[in-house]
Order: sequence, then structure tokens, then C-alpha cells
Amino acid sequence: LVRSPRAVLADEPTGNLDPRTGVRILDLLFTLQQETGFALLVASHSERLASRCRRILLMDNGRLDPAIPASPIAAPGPSLSTSE
Repeated sequence: LVRSPRAVLADEPTGNLDPRTGVRILDLLFTLQQETGFALLVASHSERLASRCRRILLMDNGRLDPAIPASPIAAPGPSLSTSE
């Protein structure tokens, strides 16, 4: 983030952190994104993290699932899960 990137990719950014530290890291990432405007792409299995994102894409066997359109998670519906 030192060089003011146009995009930041975060793969499971809180995966190995305790819950409190994870929340602090996410707060920092989302605050920096809002302040600087970089694109933030997050890969995660966490529904809680996904609920903070503006757009959500689901994957099935390593590919985007075309049956599920990109949409906010705020809409009521089934729980997110990977396809079997």
C-alpha cells in the first residue's frame, strides 16, 4: 500500500488471525480502500467478510458460477456455500 496501488488482492486476509485482529485488519483494508479508491478484490470463505463487500461472485470448482449473478449479499436468501 506504500506505492498507492490501483488494486489490492487479498486472499483470505484474516484466515490465520484471531477474530479481534481479523476485524481490525478488515477495518483497515476497507477504510484505506474508501480513502484512496483502489480496487479491493478479496477471496474468502467467510460470509461475515463477504457481507462487507459491495459485489460478491461465487465460485464452483475454481470457476465463477454463471448461475449465480454478482450481487450484494444483503438480500435475503440461502446461506452462501460452495457447490458440491
